[in-house]
Amino acid sequence: MELVELPGDHDEIERAQLIDGEADVYELANFVLPPGRGKDRRFVLREDGRPIASAGILTAAVAIDEHAFSVVGIGGVLVTRSRRGQGLFRRVMEPALEAAEELGPNYALLFCLRKNAYLYEKLGFATIDAPVTSTGLVIPLDTMWRPLAPGAQWPPGPVTLLGPMF
Repeated sequence: MELVELPGDHDEIERAQLIDGEADVYELANFVLPPGRGKDRRFVLREDGRPIASAGILTAAVAIDEHAFSVVGIGGVLVTRSRRGQGLFRRVMEPALEAAEELGPNYALLFCLRKNAYLYEKLGFATIDAPVTSTGLVIPLDTMWRPLAPGAQWPPGPVTLLGPMF
């Protein structure tokens, strides 16, 4: 098994291998979500050349009230279904978070289904209780944050993404 860091998003072949035939791999078909954007970097765990787990990062801007600031967005986190429950989630998330710490923003931010929040809590993420919007839509997922700098605390108030969802 090898971990590689790659620029940009997955190509169609890699995406198909990761999804491995699942119709709604992220379980988002019943949600109305704002438009998304691709990742700047991704961390892919491969076995025999085939991707089996992945996590992407990008730098994004958010605002709380009039205060705008940068965050590192985490997204596209996926372990192919036949390999779930084998610790691969942590093996792609830890290097993604290490890279996020080097980018400069004080916070990492992600969106997930409530049933998956416990996985991110194990990595130090906490749920934001305030509403989070993008392009005027309230994001119907849990939004979670994690400090990337010592002592960083998430500010209170409604959050607005100043660009596409990630």
